[in-house]
This record gives sequence, C-alpha cells and structure tokens, in this order.
Amino acid sequence: MCIKKYIFIFYVISMFICNLSAATFELVDQGTEKIVQYEKYGVFENIGTNDCKYTIKDHKGLKTAIGAGIYPNRTDIYRDPIYKQFKNEGKLEGSHWEFVNTDDHQANFYKWATASEAPGVKLFYTALALEKAGLFAYAVKAYYAILVHFPKAVGYTYWNTPWYVGPVAIEKIEYLTRINPSLG
Repeated sequence: MCIKKYIFIFYVISMFICNLSAATFELVDQGTEKIVQYEKYGVFENIGTNDCKYTIKDHKGLKTAIGAGIYPNRTDIYRDPIYKQFKNEGKLEGSHWEFVNTDDHQANFYKWATASEAPGVKLFYTALALEKAGLFAYAVKAYYAILVHFPKAVGYTYWNTPWYVGPVAIEKIEYLTRINPSLG
C-alpha cells in the first residue's frame, strides 16, 4: 500500500512539473504537420525485418512537413534569423559536445542542428535540446525521425563503447508521450 502511495505522489509531482515547464523558446519553422505522415512523402520497404528502410520520394514535401533542424531539413536552419543572430554574436562557438548540458537550450538546438556528427547522433542531441526546452511535440517529431531514417544509428560513449540511438529514441518518445498526454 505504501509503495502505491509513493508512486501516485511521484506521478502527481511529475505531472505538475511538466505542466510548469513551458517552452523556453519558439521555433521559426516547426513544420506543417504535428505528426508527420511519412507514407505521403516516401516508401517503407521490408517492414518488420532487419532490412527495413525508408526511401524519400517527395523531399521538398517532407522538409516542409518536418520543419527546420530535423532530418531531412538540414539547410533551412541557416536561414533562421535567430540562428544567424546567435552565430554573429559568437553564441555557437566551440565543440558541439559543449552544447549538451548547458542551460541555453536554444543555442544547444542550433549547434546540434548544424553540427558535423553522425546523422543519427546529431538528430538525437537536436531532439534532446528540444525536449529540455519544453518543445515536447517537436522533440517527439525529431526522435521519431531517428527511427524512420537512422534506426541502426550507433554513437560511441566517452569510453568508446557503442551506444545504440534507436532504442533510446523509442524510450524518449514513450516517456514524453506518457508525461504529456496532450501530445496525443
């Protein structure tokens, strides 16, 4: 009985905290679709197998649907006036690895969206910046893009051990949609 009480208290507190965490910045281009209908822009092949892949047929349409900073929309971020301002002010100087745990989530987002890194890893940290900024719907969109485009992405830890991005993206999507039921 006591454990159920603590679980309930934890749930109530986490819901309260999530409702308090408003977005720390607004994105200029969030895309035209809240939930991207990938079937409209390409084809999934070999679903349910290790050879499953997604081939984009309407690159322009998918870029418009997904929004800036999320694959395959890699270049529109450079036209974002806030990105340009951050770049000119030197707020994006340094290694992209220095932009993981800072409190400036907007700078983290811009740095990772433009980083030279393996695409799946780059997209994960872009999504993480969005999540930390309170842009949960857009973060879910970015985490899902990992599963569509880079399901077998591998990064490496500080100790040079493999880190599989796809399973973590799934966990992030499940977590964010569980604590934010309004995401649908």
